[in-house]
Amino acid sequence: MKTTIFTVIIVLMIFGGVVYLNKQKNAVTPDSNMSFPPDMHTSEIALDWEGTYAGITPCADCEGIKTTVILSKDNKYTYQMQYLGKGDDTVYVDTGTFRWNENGLIIHLEGGDTAGKPLDIKVEENQLRLLDMDGNVITGNLADMYILEKQGLP
Repeated sequence: MKTTIFTVIIVLMIFGGVVYLNKQKNAVTPDSNMSFPPDMHTSEIALDWEGTYAGITPCADCEGIKTTVILSKDNKYTYQMQYLGKGDDTVYVDTGTFRWNENGLIIHLEGGDTAGKPLDIKVEENQLRLLDMDGNVITGNLADMYILEKQGLP
């Protein structure tokens, strides 16, 4: 009786191992020759990015910079800056075109006077994230101050 139970256990273990090995052999693993469809979930395609975005960005020698960016479907932008607490209500306005980077997540401002403002902006759901001069996300205590919230259509 003990021999029969032992034999059944051994047979079940062997059978289980064979089934496992067959599953592993038939499993599809990606290799360098496989192609995958492109991810179509880019900001350019998936988000309703056209509109007006605004916020107060940090300033070294003033209360902040009232920053407004307007993006239009024809890939044109308007960038407005007003230095707060300086006793001057001047609004600096710049216009130009923008292009999307290859992965469709970041826009690069072109044309116009780009001195003093980021050239690259990450487009996110209902907001723009201003990037540093190297195109990286700004981190640290003030990181959230570099986010412009969507206000509506232009």
